[in-house]
Amino acid sequence: MITDKATARIIVKEARKNIALDSLSKKSRQIAEKVLNTKEYRKNQILFAYIPCNNETDTWPVINQALCDGKTVAIPRVVGENMIFYQYKENDILEDGYMGIKEPLPNGRIIDSSEGLIIVPGVAFDTKCNRVGYGKGFYDRFLASHPHCDTIGICFDFQIFEEVETNSADKQIDMLITESKSYKGEKI
Repeated sequence: MITDKATARIIVKEARKNIALDSLSKKSRQIAEKVLNTKEYRKNQILFAYIPCNNETDTWPVINQALCDGKTVAIPRVVGENMIFYQYKENDILEDGYMGIKEPLPNGRIIDSSEGLIIVPGVAFDTKCNRVGYGKGFYDRFLASHPHCDTIGICFDFQIFEEVETNSADKQIDMLITESKSYKGEKI
């Protein structure tokens, strides 16, 4: 059964709102450990990662390990209809940006590589590695303009549906990792 985007967003947002912080932290660490053990993480020198908000899967364990591993870490800043990724270094200042999400200051080094690993957020995903975002298409546009980058979506088990509604603008990801499972997709 296909779950429409609006329904998936309602279900997941309510579940994320009710997750206990200790559970969120534990599950996020489990997910981070799996990401760090992928060949996609090991082979790429550039990590494009988001800053978590509203009880999303915590990316800080992956970001911090990437910095320790000497990788270039890039964090998005929303500019108009697009995202620009800026290099993030330990202790860089982040400011409230689009929708209150922490973003890098716009005076840093822009990272726009055709290679790297993109950690992709989402509200909901399905077992075929399709994703439902927040509805503005920022990541779909970025993924479309960076087709050679590896992509890993990360989320909690309760964000997985059998099949989610997609359209021609929605970009499938290569892999999806939860605290208990991993899924492989095929880019469309």
